[in-house]
Amino acid sequence: MKKLFFILFVISTSIVSAQEYTTNGRGVVFNASGEKLTSIEVRSLLADQTDLLQEYNAGRSKKTIGNILLYGGLGIAAGKIIYEMYAPLKPTIVNNSVTYQSQNLGLAIVGGAMVVAAIPVKIGFSKKIKNSIATYNERILKKTSSIDIKSSFIANQNGVGLQFSF
Repeated sequence: MKKLFFILFVISTSIVSAQEYTTNGRGVVFNASGEKLTSIEVRSLLADQTDLLQEYNAGRSKKTIGNILLYGGLGIAAGKIIYEMYAPLKPTIVNNSVTYQSQNLGLAIVGGAMVVAAIPVKIGFSKKIKNSIATYNERILKKTSSIDIKSSFIANQNGVGLQFSF
């Protein structure tokens, strides 16, 4: 009898239920208990499904490129504008009169163009990550059965038992 209970206990604890993963708008993946997963953990999770891994990696690449464009453009534009505010003006002599001209703001325009180019890139990355995680959840939930088995120990004045709920 003890062996039967032990076997039932081992079987009930070895049943693994599928865990559903979620994402937020910034492309961060969370497990069912709300813990944040690193990109390495997500890649190892998707390792056996190469199409989903490629889509996830494409989303992460878009996020990286978008961040480089956004923050690089902001840095270039802000740096050039700040430099122009504090740089001495260059004198120019035209027809025996001296005029002071500001330097070229071409880098500020390039920085602004980088920021504008980053917007559509950054908009699309979270969609790819969400799609890959949602597809993974659908595939995993289809593989597992829809029967939810719960086990618990019961003790009363008559003895100890093991309860299974379907």
